[in-house]
Amino acid sequence: MRYEAATNLFAGLCRYSLKPKKSPLENFCTELLAWCLQNSEGFQREFLKLMKLDFLKNFKERPEIGTQQYWIKNEEEEEGEAEPEVRQRGFFDLIIQAPPNSNGKSDFLIALESKIGAGFEIGQLPDYRAELARIKKLADYTHCCLVTLTKLSKKPPHADAHIRWPEVQDLLSNISVENSKFEIIYRQFADFLKEKGIAPMKIDKVNPDLLKWGGCFNLQIDLWRILDRLRAGEELKPLMKHRIVFEPTKKESELSLGIYGKHEPLDWIGFEFFDISDLPKLCMVVSGKFRGEIRREKLKLLLGKTETLARTSENHGLEADYVKNLNATWLNFRQPIVPEYDGDAEKIYEWLLYGAEEISKLKPN
Repeated sequence: MRYEAATNLFAGLCRYSLKPKKSPLENFCTELLAWCLQNSEGFQREFLKLMKLDFLKNFKERPEIGTQQYWIKNEEEEEGEAEPEVRQRGFFDLIIQAPPNSNGKSDFLIALESKIGAGFEIGQLPDYRAELARIKKLADYTHCCLVTLTKLSKKPPHADAHIRWPEVQDLLSNISVENSKFEIIYRQFADFLKEKGIAPMKIDKVNPDLLKWGGCFNLQIDLWRILDRLRAGEELKPLMKHRIVFEPTKKESELSLGIYGKHEPLDWIGFEFFDISDLPKLCMVVSGKFRGEIRREKLKLLLGKTETLARTSENHGLEADYVKNLNATWLNFRQPIVPEYDGDAEKIYEWLLYGAEEISKLKPN
């Protein structure tokens, strides 16, 4: 495994400036993060705390940082003359390694894998764990860990620890770095992530006053921010129209706030205010639209493909409406803002994101 310190920010970023197809946003942010870790002991210390790994609690030294660390199949190949593309089997986005002890060995090696848009590929993380196990055996590390860094709160299987990019953005916004000349880079990195919709979101708990006809417009601002992050995110950008709408439904007692889909089957993603003339309520909605009439038995099969979403949705999440003049069938998932989601903007965002991704995969034929 090659190890190169990312000591110069522009040298690190330059490697990817001519590679627009190689996850440019992820690589750009990874190189910036590596530079920030190297140039502030305080930021590095607080970033390591986000991992919540027990063996880091009493670690006092400054670890070494490297990016884009390629694996090599074996030592013999490393010494051969084969081209790098032939020898490379994969690479870690970012490496954090304890400095060598007096015996030449290191206490830990942390491989950090970052995702901002698409998720991890099938088998990617198990392969990384296998490589870490091989490295640990060869180099006799005390700890070899895989840490994931994504926008979502759920820790992926096979990861030893997990960090959310919004946590990093918050840390960048508030950290005081030792070299005041560098502080502007940390702040601008934080601003850049915020512009990309990667920042902590907050929302007040839903209460009757917020949901009343006048008060619901105050809540609308927070819900709008959630939808705007979904609309601008790499995951749904190709699927959603640009404009967020706030409009009445066919029922006089309901209002909808959301975004229409750009391509079928994803039709709508957003929120519904209902019973607004009585005891107002709020729920999240993801809707799929299919051309022609689809029998209920077929809808149940489609529902089975989104089992997790259906299990958390009211009435198992299934509503089917056949409108003759439109010759279409809708599959709607609704999730009321119950205590599990109330006041948790990140969890609301993730439910809507998951629902939109799952419905967009459905094919009735």
